[in-house]
Formats: sequence, C-alpha cells, structure tokens
Amino acid sequence: MHQEYQSKTVNVYGDKFAREKNPVPAYQRQLSTRSVTFTCIVCKKSVTQERYPGPAPKYCSDVCRSQHEVERNEERVRKQREKRQALAAQKRAET
Repeated sequence: MHQEYQSKTVNVYGDKFAREKNPVPAYQRQLSTRSVTFTCIVCKKSVTQERYPGPAPKYCSDVCRSQHEVERNEERVRKQREKRQALAAQKRAET
C-alpha cells in the first residue's frame, strides 16, 4: 500500500549570518510528512496526524492547547499567590 505524503522544499543557508551575506541558499532540502501517533496530554485521546519532522506533538487540537494553557496559567498564578501570602505572613510575624 503506497501512501501519498505532503512535502515541501526548505532552503538551508548555513548559519544565521549567512543569509545576510549571501542570499543564495547553501542547499535545498525536501521534507515530507509522516504519520505520527501520540496521546493528547489534555483529553488523553490517541491521535494520528500527518506531521513534518520535529518534536512530538502534545495536543490533538487548538482547543486542547488553549485549555492546557489556561490550566497552566491558573496553576502558576495559584503558586505565585501562595508564595506572596507566605512572605506577607512571615513579615507580619517578624514585626
């Protein structure tokens, strides 16, 4: 069974200053998608998506991504608030 994958051509310049010195790429590289199966860290569903090479995805959709972002911010603010209250209580105890 032969599957058709999406692909794109990427220009590779070398280092971050090479593009400024010489606008011609050092070489071009062909990247193709591949099937990646992962478990969403929010909804715990197993999902298979076509992805270009890179880090493993964590979220199955933008909805799950935004939900996790809200939860992370709430946790961060809760910890920050606890720390601030503990410092204020410590100062009150000292005086």
